[in-house]
Amino acid sequence: MQEKVSFRNSRGQKLVGVLHKPKSVQERIPLVIFAHGKGSGKKSEKALELSKRLPKEGTAFLRFDFSGCGESEGRFEDATISDRNEDLKAAFQFISNLDYVDKERIGIIGSSLGGMVVTLALSEGMETKTTVLISPAVDYGEYHREVTPESRMSDEFYADVRKRDFFELARSIRCPCLVIHGDKDDVCFLSGSQKLMESLPEGSKLEVIEGEGHFYTDPDNFEKMITLTVEWFKKTL
Repeated sequence: MQEKVSFRNSRGQKLVGVLHKPKSVQERIPLVIFAHGKGSGKKSEKALELSKRLPKEGTAFLRFDFSGCGESEGRFEDATISDRNEDLKAAFQFISNLDYVDKERIGIIGSSLGGMVVTLALSEGMETKTTVLISPAVDYGEYHREVTPESRMSDEFYADVRKRDFFELARSIRCPCLVIHGDKDDVCFLSGSQKLMESLPEGSKLEVIEGEGHFYTDPDNFEKMITLTVEWFKKTL
C-alpha cells in the first residue's frame, strides 16, 4: 500500500513524498523516514528497495524529496544543510501527526549527505528510537565541490557545512545508530565513519562492507546493505 503525500517546510515550499504502509494496519505501527543523498531523491535504488522490504516487516516507510530535488519545490543549488535539516523536521512533523504511527517507534535512515542531515537533526533533539547511517558524509570537505555540473552547490552550502563539527554534534545523539560503510569508498571515506563511532552512544555499531565503494554497485554488497538495514530496524524498533 502506498500513497503520494506532500507537506510544507518552514520556508513554505511543498515537499513531495511517497508513504508506504503494511497491507494490514490494525494498531499503531513503527515508521522509518528515508533521507536521501546530495544528488539523489525519493526514487533512489536504496529508497525503492527499502519501501518494499520494511512494510513486509510491519513498518511504514516514508521516502521524500528534499527541497530542490525530484518533485519538491525549490532550486537544488540554493539548498543548504540547514535547509535540508528543516525539510527533515517537516517530514518528521508530518508523520508524527499520522494516527496509526507509534510515536515511540520512529526510525530514520540517512544516506550519504542525508547522513550529515540526520546527524544534525538528531543532535538538535529529533526524537527517534533508532537510526541507520549509510556511508554518511560527516567528513564533507572542499574536495567534494563541483564533482559534476549537476552536483553543483552554492558557496553558502559549503559555508554552512564548515561552520559545524559533525563529530562533536554526534556526541549529543541519544539513540543507537547502525553505520554502514564500504571500505573502498572514495567519496565519503570510511575513516569518517570510524571517527563518528567515537561520538555515537552505547549500542551503536559499524558494519564495514569489504570491496564496496560509495554507490553499492555490486549486487551482493547492495543486498547486504539493505539486509543489514532491515534487520537493524527489526531488532531496535
